[in-house]
Amino acid sequence: MTTIYYSFVALSALIALSDFRRGIYFAIFIDLLRDIVRKTDPSESVLITVAGAAVWGAVFLGATKSYPGLVSRAFSEHPLLRKSISTFLIGLVPAAGLAVILYPGGYKMAVVGGVSFVVPLFGLAIGYALPRQSKDIYGMLAFYIFVNAVFLIGVPLEHLGYDWAGLGGMRGMNWIRYRSGYTVDLISGFYRSPDIMGLHAASVAMFCFCFYVRADGRPKAGWIAIASWAFFCLFLAGRRKMIGMPFVFVAAWFFIGKLKNLVPANRMLGFLASLALPVGVSLLMLGRGSDNDAYADFASSLITEGGIRANELISNSVLGTIHQTGVFGAGLGSATQGRYHMGGISGPRAWQEDGISRIFMELGLFGVICVVIAGKHFYFAVKRAMGNPLGTFQTKILQLSLVSMVLAYGASFTISHQQFSGDPGSGVIVMILMGAVFGLYVPARREFVVG
Repeated sequence: MTTIYYSFVALSALIALSDFRRGIYFAIFIDLLRDIVRKTDPSESVLITVAGAAVWGAVFLGATKSYPGLVSRAFSEHPLLRKSISTFLIGLVPAAGLAVILYPGGYKMAVVGGVSFVVPLFGLAIGYALPRQSKDIYGMLAFYIFVNAVFLIGVPLEHLGYDWAGLGGMRGMNWIRYRSGYTVDLISGFYRSPDIMGLHAASVAMFCFCFYVRADGRPKAGWIAIASWAFFCLFLAGRRKMIGMPFVFVAAWFFIGKLKNLVPANRMLGFLASLALPVGVSLLMLGRGSDNDAYADFASSLITEGGIRANELISNSVLGTIHQTGVFGAGLGSATQGRYHMGGISGPRAWQEDGISRIFMELGLFGVICVVIAGKHFYFAVKRAMGNPLGTFQTKILQLSLVSMVLAYGASFTISHQQFSGDPGSGVIVMILMGAVFGLYVPARREFVVG
């Protein structure tokens, strides 16, 4: 099976080189297939997971082949985007040098950390090139929804006790959340961990909301049904940082939409209902019983404990990281998930769970300052892109949805970076959504994007 998988990856990469839009679909499918293959392979080699990144690399090369000068054109059209990325990359250089100097085999650690930070940026170029029309984005979202909706069937199968090599987490791993008076078994399904499953389920729910708020007059019941299915699986994942993502998305969609005069204030009740309906349906699907009550109770603790937990992970962790590594940090890659799979790397046994303390540890104070400046440039670049002088109302609504989703992913990264740093492909998808916001911007002379 593993040999067939690698052959499929190679075939997908060739297709992506010749047609990057079609290659995106193959890359999304491989993103799902690789976890089953890895869990059924006796070695459970991390290479099986990493191989999927090759297809995303081919998608990027295919995009640049289809549109020569793609990157320079994007930077010319969005000069603040160039400043943002340049400043961010400058912040990585001293951190990479520090890793090479401090540790035997530190160059490997710097490479792993650099890949984690840099590869997702390819998604910006892919997303920028993708939309000839808004339907190109919606087509990608619809494919992601349907293939993941099928793969999520493994979640209730594992919950019901079915025993198959493709179900559950990696071999020897049992994820359990201990709470006062009860325990919660975290479900992975066909994905390699509850975090990865929760990330995909949350993405399905948010993507469904994009279709639900699309102003096209089409029936919405189907999207609510799929969102309900995704929420059901999301509760079984038992990962509050993922459960909160759709709520962040809806809040951002409404408030940014109101600021942009795209969403009237009197529609707030309707948006709350659009979120409450799939949540309620998913709870009905979950049913009652001592085990299922535990999942519902744990999910509800997001409201009562979310702020406290976020403060513990971010504020306290940042202060602890500075005390641990000082203002210079510990070097690029020192807190990147998965670096221990690379042989011959020493360095601190770090476990910076939240994304902010990871940045402090790997990049140091200089890198953090660069990230802040880059973030400022990026904010104004996005603000300009959402101005969209020739875009239609539907195009602006799509841009609003894409930005809101990226903010939800950003909130998840802030709380826990592992599912992104250990798998650059996850970051590529997020950045494709962000790149599409820039690609949907319609200046006076535009050849391959139609609003």
